[in-house]
Amino acid sequence: MIVWQHTLSEFMAGLGQGEGYSKKNPAGELLASLTPPGWVEGTEVLLSEDEAFATAIANREPADKANQVLLHKEGDGWRPVGAYIDNMIAIADEFRGHDPKLSTDLILRCAEHRPLPETRELTIPGFKALARAHYPRSSAPWARGLRSQRTSARIMVFKTAFESAQWPLPDKLKLNETQCGQ
Repeated sequence: MIVWQHTLSEFMAGLGQGEGYSKKNPAGELLASLTPPGWVEGTEVLLSEDEAFATAIANREPADKANQVLLHKEGDGWRPVGAYIDNMIAIADEFRGHDPKLSTDLILRCAEHRPLPETRELTIPGFKALARAHYPRSSAPWARGLRSQRTSARIMVFKTAFESAQWPLPDKLKLNETQCGQ
């Protein structure tokens, strides 16, 4: 699924908000459920905003890009500090609240390999993480790219609607190809 091609309601499976807070962070249990070292070695992909972090395919059956582990660089190696496995996302307490939001990158890297869910059960922090991933507000280059793709698509739809109706496009709405993202 391409996250930004769906409405927030579709992406959240109609869920209007999360329900409560987890009494215990499930990151430790989630990571312990994976076959050591926790990820498929050689599949690490650095986060462009912070190269001390990477994501990698979770070491479990079936090993696919829909389930990934968040890694933190320590010395010459990596340590798993979070994961998005099946319907659960968790990040170790010491890395929660990190800016840029690590959960956003983890969700976006998994989402493109997952179908749109029919239902979701989310805590309030889980809901917030998915909402951030749906429409990133950061100034990161990839977030600006998503926003400009959305804006370009809206401009092109508007421009096409005017042209197909054979209405003259007002001068102040005429755009060159660069402004339309072409």
